[in-house]
Amino acid sequence: VGWIAYPEDETHIFSTSVNTREVRPFDQPQATQSKALTFTDVEFWKKPDVFVALNWIDIVNKANLRVRAYVDSVSQQGLTWHINLWSDTVLYSAGTSIIAFNP
Repeated sequence: VGWIAYPEDETHIFSTSVNTREVRPFDQPQATQSKALTFTDVEFWKKPDVFVALNWIDIVNKANLRVRAYVDSVSQQGLTWHINLWSDTVLYSAGTSIIAFNP
């Protein structure tokens, strides 16, 4: 996805970008990283649907690319995002765009 547009005054959409550098320095690679996120300035009347897309990847180029981005613990108040890798992938940093909405 290059971009997604929605009306600025839409009251039941939350969007943000997150990055592994929020939880660790880029020069300390690790296989798992996650962080709880609270929805700000948005009120959902039910648990929102969530769209997650990678928007940044910085890896060592000596192995295959193995990155998984996902969310869990989704509620009306927030969620937890995860960016994980496996095998011999070395991840310096990665980021995702997150959009939560009530359809």
